[in-house]
Amino acid sequence: MQNLSEEEALHFFHACMYSMEMAKQVLDTNLTVRTHCDDFFSNLDCERSELQRAMRTVSICPLPKQQLRAMVL
Repeated sequence: MQNLSEEEALHFFHACMYSMEMAKQVLDTNLTVRTHCDDFFSNLDCERSELQRAMRTVSICPLPKQQLRAMVL
């Protein structure tokens, strides 16, 4: 498990609307994904063909403020 700074922990806490249980769940999921997809997170070269293809494929659209969700197409 990687070391987590106090600042990083506070970012998770803030992003989860100050819900400790939600922040713990999100942090656990984040660290699990980073563990299982180590190659992706350790080699973030934006010039790699795989990442270039992913950036061309993914589209992120902002939603109205009253909705608290984001949609990735």
